[in-house]
Amino acid sequence: MHHMIDRGIYDEQLGQQLHALAGKFTTSLGRFSYDAGHHAKARQYFSETLNAAMLTGDDVLSSRTLSNMARQAVDLNKGREAIRFARLAQTHASMWSAPTRVTALLAIREAQGHARVGDAFNCESAIKRAWKEWELGTDDRDPDWTTFLIAANTMS
Repeated sequence: MHHMIDRGIYDEQLGQQLHALAGKFTTSLGRFSYDAGHHAKARQYFSETLNAAMLTGDDVLSSRTLSNMARQAVDLNKGREAIRFARLAQTHASMWSAPTRVTALLAIREAQGHARVGDAFNCESAIKRAWKEWELGTDDRDPDWTTFLIAANTMS
């Protein structure tokens, strides 16, 4: 894919599509690396994806990648960085009028960052925003990367 982008001859529209596709593949590689515990490699892939998203103006990909970066920052005990990534992801989500599952996920990512730094007030506020969005239900526009969000079942 990168070989085609770097050496291919194509028009602007196809170039945008190639960059978007490469970004989607690369953010998935970042997530796979993250899941495998290869955090440095994951961070590299996420950064590369974010660059591609910014280059193409892909706010959906920016939101997704920044969400992944926020989650990783929490695991690396970088709460303030997680908060910044989550808030930036929320900004990008607003640019594409993201569905409620996305905004709920991003609010949870922010809450995780606040929890990591011990900020109970802002953590609780972000959780309340997430629940408010969650309760609005699903949408046909929910991206596949939010399908893991399910309500926890409680036992009586």
